[in-house]
Amino acid sequence: MLRHFISGISLMSTLGWIALKILFPEEGMAAFCARAFGGIALLGGAWLLYAPKQRLIAAALALYAAVFHLAPVGLDLIGGATTRTVHDFILESCDRSRPRLFAQRLILPDSGDSLRISLDTHLALSSATTLRLRYWRNSGIIHRFEIMQTDESATYCSLHNAYRNRLRR
Repeated sequence: MLRHFISGISLMSTLGWIALKILFPEEGMAAFCARAFGGIALLGGAWLLYAPKQRLIAAALALYAAVFHLAPVGLDLIGGATTRTVHDFILESCDRSRPRLFAQRLILPDSGDSLRISLDTHLALSSATTLRLRYWRNSGIIHRFEIMQTDESATYCSLHNAYRNRLRR
């Protein structure tokens, strides 16, 4: 009976994770919940593998889920989100040919934080010089951002210029 209950929780967490990853961007509360759902689904899968005596694989899966998914989410729930005004940041990747799994990143050199962002956010930040960020530091997920100051004359790549031209129309 317990096995069926845990199977149901694991299946629902997996479906929730898939839905959040497909339907929502790499930022916001949906991305934070997707990370938690992924960890819960992995823990449920580890328990299901542990029952038929595949203990080494189950232990490795549970350790991965706990360390890389649930621990950062738990620490961020306890510590809360960090709010900063950032003047120095690096946008990584200017290539639309990369698949969605390899999301672009916003790197904050002064603190060493690397935050996943979607392509649309990456393009919106291309001309920004000052940002106000609210993010979960341990999970590396942006909760909310606001562009405080921009430099419209900055040219980064043809992709960003095409984005600016589309916004002007």
